[in-house]
Amino acid sequence: MKVERTALIIGCGKMGCFYDSPESPEIESHAHALTKMGFQLFFHDTDSEKSTLAAKKWNGKAVSQLGTEKYDVVVVAAAAQAHYPILMRLPANCFQTLVIEKPFCESLASATEVLSRFSGRRVFVNYSRLYIPAYAQLHRRISQKEFGACLRFAGTYSRGLRNNGSHMVSLLKYLLEFDTLDFKVQRKMIEPASGFINCDVSLQSGHGTSGSLIGFDGSNYAVWEISLYFEKALVKINNAGCEISIQPLSTKNQLLAGEILKQEINYNDALLGLYDRVQKDDSEFAQMTTENALFTHRLIDAILEAHETSH
Repeated sequence: MKVERTALIIGCGKMGCFYDSPESPEIESHAHALTKMGFQLFFHDTDSEKSTLAAKKWNGKAVSQLGTEKYDVVVVAAAAQAHYPILMRLPANCFQTLVIEKPFCESLASATEVLSRFSGRRVFVNYSRLYIPAYAQLHRRISQKEFGACLRFAGTYSRGLRNNGSHMVSLLKYLLEFDTLDFKVQRKMIEPASGFINCDVSLQSGHGTSGSLIGFDGSNYAVWEISLYFEKALVKINNAGCEISIQPLSTKNQLLAGEILKQEINYNDALLGLYDRVQKDDSEFAQMTTENALFTHRLIDAILEAHETSH
């Protein structure tokens, strides 16, 4: 007899439960992805009405207290400022795997403390692009040097370095496997409508690859795109990461030549990819996501602090 695996979702907001419904063709919430994977769902929120509504919507059960039961998976999808207090009162023996929405915690010190507390447990941080198979394939091709060395990278983002910019840093870290990144802040801009802080930054990796991140005012339209200049090809990530294009470089005249190979990204794959890793108990990938999140947090903190202290 097959035993049904259990999952507790803490934080019954849109990302946890209410971005979609069981009938939706798109998979945009943790509840939907876990349902597709065959998990029995439990819900907890400081607002008991929300957890009751989520349980009704997803055919699960509302839970009033933490730590009274054990689960295969616990998902923390509450507001970012609530992550640390939730994680510090969550018993380490009540789950096998922990999934945390980005940002991990509001401060690097808090994130480090949480990881120390749950040492020995699998912890996945959900920077969504890390779990999309198309990006795993691109990472593999880059690491196998199919395109040669990366000569330079350039990224343009809007709606905040800590917000959308963190996804860009996370993906660049994953694809190019930076060990360290030195930086110089060129410009700071605050978006008038949202108050998000954007920074223009030049970057230099420990293995010699240089690049830049350019912050763009998202008041008129959003932008999120990356160009990766390799010895043998130009790789572009466009449309907020929904499209990957690869154009070979001619060895004859060093000009871009040949067909541009485009791949559309289905974001349905992100949460399903995450819980596929969870189902496989992929501890190595889990550790990569936590190291990636700490690297991203550390770099963005340093950029924002350096810029603020220089003015």
